[in-house]
Amino acid sequence: LLNIYAPNIYAHQFFTKIVQLCSSYLEAPLILAGDFNVVADPNMDRSGTPSQRGAGRLAKWIPFLLDSLGLVDTWRLLHPMERDYTHTSRAHGTHSRIDYILASSTIFSYISNVQHGPFDALPGHGSTGAAAYSPIMVLPLLFISRLPFC
Repeated sequence: LLNIYAPNIYAHQFFTKIVQLCSSYLEAPLILAGDFNVVADPNMDRSGTPSQRGAGRLAKWIPFLLDSLGLVDTWRLLHPMERDYTHTSRAHGTHSRIDYILASSTIFSYISNVQHGPFDALPGHGSTGAAAYSPIMVLPLLFISRLPFC
């Protein structure tokens, strides 16, 4: 399990290093979860007009992680056509899904649900804060001790 809080800058170096670190553990199931600070699919994972959604230079990093490490985007697989967001930018008037739980495809069948929690302003920002975030939760289908690799 690797908790991610990706920087807004130096994405190339950061995600390349994540792949290098995780490549040593490909024989074991991997779960990468957290704030990746990028959208996987601007058309599905960002609100706003097409010009606001734009492809963005960082959109390639989630597919890069999925392909390089044999991971799946757990929420997107369970909600293929749904639009839901984990971040609100009040400054831009947009919502984005930038928080993910990526898991090895070999353990996806043990996940029964992935959901986004309610939006909540960051502590100290109050209701007029610049951003609001929503937690993301994964619900296992079975207790972890029942997984075949435990």
